Amino acid sequence: MMRPREKVRTAIVDYALGNLYSVQAACSKVGMEALITSDREVIKKADAVILPGVGAFGNAMKNLRRLDLVEPLQEAAA
Repeated sequence: MMRPREKVRTAIVDYALGNLYSVQAACSKVGMEALITSDREVIKKADAVILPGVGAFGNAMKNLRRLDLVEPLQEAAA
C-alpha cells in the first residue's frame, strides 16, 4: 500500500507515436512521477500505466507488437 506522500510511479508507454512530453508534463503537474518508457519491466513495476491514444490505431498496434509491449499492457489493464 502506498503511503499518502509517495508520488504515483507512472509509466507513459513510448511506442514511437503520440505527444508523450505533454502527457508527462500533465502527470508532473498533478504530482505523479512519470517516466516515458518502452521497457517492459518498468511498465510491469509501475503503479499506473498510460497508453497515449493516437488516430492511427493500426500503426500503434504494429509498434506495440514490435516492441513486445502487448502482454505487459494487458497485465496492467487486468
